[in-house]
Amino acid sequence: MLLNKLVLRNFKKYRRATIEFQDGLTGIVGSNGSGKSTIVDAIAWALYGNKASSIKKDLIKNTHANDNEPVDVTLFIRQDDKDIKIFRNMSGKSLSPDATLYINSDIIASGTRDVDKKLEEILRISYQDFMKTFYARQKDLDNLLKEGAMGKREYLLKLLGLEDIKENALDLIKADRAAAQ
Repeated sequence: MLLNKLVLRNFKKYRRATIEFQDGLTGIVGSNGSGKSTIVDAIAWALYGNKASSIKKDLIKNTHANDNEPVDVTLFIRQDDKDIKIFRNMSGKSLSPDATLYINSDIIASGTRDVDKKLEEILRISYQDFMKTFYARQKDLDNLLKEGAMGKREYLLKLLGLEDIKENALDLIKADRAAAQ
């Protein structure tokens, strides 16, 4: 999955913002409270809806937004040679959620449940795995840099949630070796 663009309106720290992503690794740098985590929250909310929102919905709306203004996030990604646009919003006093999913400019799902279901099929990665794989918090990177060579490898396996896979693979290799002798 390649992130192309993120458009925010009244989402947490951002009244209005458009962020264009370049190819390769993206680092988000800024002082405390500047909205770095908000960008990641917006991407996660676009991709995974309410599963990704650990904050109350009344705290998602920018404090400077008027009551009648919606909260919305539009994420443009590219996956499997398809241009995908995900639009999520909350509107009204109760901040009712809605969503629309486009592939190559065609609407393929609308409504939060249908969009969530279709994105699950397209992305083939859970929210938890997405956060482990595509996002590293500063403290995780600091810990990784402090470790020695072998420690970095072990820490990275732990960070990505791959420890169990490594252990299972080693067990299979041992069993294969024993069977071959």
